[in-house]
Amino acid sequence: MVAIIVYIYLYWCYKSFLKLLIIEKIYLMKLSIIILSNNRINDLRRCLKSVFNQDYRDFEVIVFNNGSIVPGYEDLKNEFKENFIYLHNQTNLGASVSRNQAIQKSSSEYILFLDDDAILVHKDTLKKSIQILDNDSKIGQLGGVQQNSKGEINTYGAISGWDGFLDRKKSSLSFEGQLKSKNLHIPTSFCMMKRKLLLEIGGFDPIYYFYDEDVDLSMRVKIKGYECVVEREIIYRHVSGSSIRTRNR
Repeated sequence: MVAIIVYIYLYWCYKSFLKLLIIEKIYLMKLSIIILSNNRINDLRRCLKSVFNQDYRDFEVIVFNNGSIVPGYEDLKNEFKENFIYLHNQTNLGASVSRNQAIQKSSSEYILFLDDDAILVHKDTLKKSIQILDNDSKIGQLGGVQQNSKGEINTYGAISGWDGFLDRKKSSLSFEGQLKSKNLHIPTSFCMMKRKLLLEIGGFDPIYYFYDEDVDLSMRVKIKGYECVVEREIIYRHVSGSSIRTRNR
C-alpha cells in the first residue's frame, strides 16, 4: 500500500513539473546530454570520455546516479568539471522517473539520451547530429546505427515486430542515407530530440519502470506528427545492446 502511495505521488510530481517546464525558457546550451547509470561506473567513464572527446563543445552533461551502491561515482565531479552536472537518487526510481528529473535540470535546445555503456565512435557525432536536426524540422527523434562491443553492427535501426518486441531480421537490414519506418523507434541508448517537443508530449511515462519507455516515447513523437529517423553516418557502440528484448527471429 505504501509503495502505491509513493508511486502516485511521484506521478503527480512528474505531471506538475512538466506543466511548469512547458513555459518557454532561454537556452543556455545547445545540447544537454543525459546519462543514467546504475552500478556501471567503469562503463560510464568510457562513455564520458567519448563524449568529452567530441569536436563539438556546446553541451552540458547530466549524469544521474540511479541508486548505485558501487564506489567511484562521487569522484566523477572532480574528473569531469566542465559543464558537468551530477545528480543522485538513493534508490533506483526507474529510468522514466530519473530521466524526467534530469530533464528538469537541463537548459538546452536539444537533449541527447545516452546509455552509460554507449560510446560515441566518431569525434564528429554530436556535430553531425545537431546539423541534421537543425536542417530538418520534421525529425522528432534522431538515432544512429548501433555496434556491439566488438565493433560489429548490432542493429541498423530498432524496428518492432507484430508482438511489440524487436524484429531482429528487419532491424539488421542495411540502408543508405536515412532510415524511416512505421515501426521504427529510437532507443534511449542514443536518442537526440528537441527539448521543447519532449516536454510537449509529456516526457517519459513513469508507468514504464524499465524497458519500453523509449518505444512509448517514439510512438507519441509520431502521433504528434514528427518522424523518427536513423542516420547511417551516425554510429555508436553499445556494450549491452538490445538483444534482451528480442523475440522475433
